[in-house]
Amino acid sequence: MKRLKNIISISLLALLTTSIVPISDNLKKFNIDTYDASTGFYYRSVYSEDEFAYSLEKARDFPIDNLFIFDPKSNRGAYLFGPGGTIHITDLYFETGFNKSTNKMETYNHNNSFRERNNVNVTERAAMDLLLVITISDPKEKKNPSYSLWKAEKSGRNLRKVMIFSNRTNWHIDVANKMIRILDQKDGKIMVNAIDL
Repeated sequence: MKRLKNIISISLLALLTTSIVPISDNLKKFNIDTYDASTGFYYRSVYSEDEFAYSLEKARDFPIDNLFIFDPKSNRGAYLFGPGGTIHITDLYFETGFNKSTNKMETYNHNNSFRERNNVNVTERAAMDLLLVITISDPKEKKNPSYSLWKAEKSGRNLRKVMIFSNRTNWHIDVANKMIRILDQKDGKIMVNAIDL
């Protein structure tokens, strides 16, 4: 009888664990909640309604409205898009350091929307003091939404819009050369533009 109780207890624990883990993993997809190893800054997603930050069902339907940046050294925080800003963030990207064993830059790529290329045999360097943020103009637009790419220092200073693009825009981050490359094809010819990071 005691053995049967133990088996039932273990089975219930396993069931609870498997039902809880996917929810917490999915919540990470919608919440930004991370530190940058190179600066120590802490980044946290901000929602227009407090409950969205902790509810998976609500967070899934509502994009992040702002990004809170906290500096543990000064014990001060700031909002990337200003206090009360609501701009609909879909992704965040920054370099965290150089990996000597792989000769690659380690990065934080929140929803994996950033297309990294040329991150092999990188010359050893410090992580760039750079945040890249993607925002969406209308989160309810499903067919052809318009996106904006922003860049700022990791502290949030010097924020500026880099480009506007759609789902059809072919672009990537050239990690080794620290630039964004935008490719377009017209009449069978490829045109390449670059933006320095």
